[in-house]
Parts: sequence; C-alpha cells; structure tokens
Amino acid sequence: MKRNKIIAIAVILILIFIGGVVMSSLLNPNNRTRYRILEENGRYFYRNRFSMRKVWIEFNDGLALIHQDRTSWGRVYEGLHIWKYVNTQGRVVLRPDVYFADGFSEGLAAVMPHEGGYWGYINTHGEMVIEPQFRRASMFENGVASVYIEDDGIWVLINKSGEHLQKIDEPINWRSQTQVIP
Repeated sequence: MKRNKIIAIAVILILIFIGGVVMSSLLNPNNRTRYRILEENGRYFYRNRFSMRKVWIEFNDGLALIHQDRTSWGRVYEGLHIWKYVNTQGRVVLRPDVYFADGFSEGLAAVMPHEGGYWGYINTHGEMVIEPQFRRASMFENGVASVYIEDDGIWVLINKSGEHLQKIDEPINWRSQTQVIP
C-alpha cells in the first residue's frame, strides 16, 4: 500500500512537470514559428498572446516586422529583445540576432546588432550588406536612405551600396513599422 502511494505521488509530480514544460513552451512567444495574421479595414495585425492586444504590422517587400519581449511566466526581462520577420502567411522567415530592427523597404532593413551600437542594413536573407556605422538610419525609398554620421554630426543620403550621396539638413523616410495598440 505504501509503495502504491509513492508511485502515485511520483506519477503526479511527473505529470505536473511535463505540463509545466508544455505550457511554458506554448506561452513563450519566442518559440512561435507562425503567427495568425488578421486584417481589419485594410490593416494587418496579430494578437499578443499574453495581453490579447492588437499589434499592428505593415508588410513591406512581403515581410512584416514583429517584436516581442522575451517573457517567461508573464515576466518581461528588460534588454532581451526578439525581432522576427514574418511573411503574409504568418510564418517566421527571418530571426536576425540584433538588438533593434526596422522593417524592410526595397529589400533592405536597418538593424542595430548590439545595444548602444551603430546601425547597418541587412538583406532579406539576414546578411549584413551595409556594415553598422551610423548612429541613426531610415528606411530606403527610391533607392536612398538618410543616415546620421555621429563623428561629423551630419545627416547624409546613402544608396543601397552604402555610398554617401549628399549631405542633408533633416532625415527623410523616418517612420517605424510596428505600433502597439492597447
């Protein structure tokens, strides 16, 4: 009788452990490889799994940027960010290892690989095509983007090869791709 009681307690503990592992992986947004993309009045969004807020996204070059704080059992760990790019079917197609990211435009996306670092540009394969060297960087439009060069204290237009075209007074194409609506 005592042996059966011990076995029953062991089985219950194992089931609780397995249930916790399964729930943790289901609730962790960083484990998701697919998002359910919804449309409302011509705009696209997905729902944050924890708060059920609508997270509005914009597709450029067939990809949308999704940002999720790393969470575990409802706790947010500051400084650890997960950036993902999803296609129109909601499948994660790119997970760059960067601290900050912006949406794609004209095949390139501005990214900051390290906290407090410089911005560069990646292509849709996640390859760095313009090395991080700018304090701020905008999206490309009509083949150019505006970047801030800290050493010179100036804004410059660059082309898709990263070549400086001309100095400018103010940045152009300045916008963010994600917006969280409570």
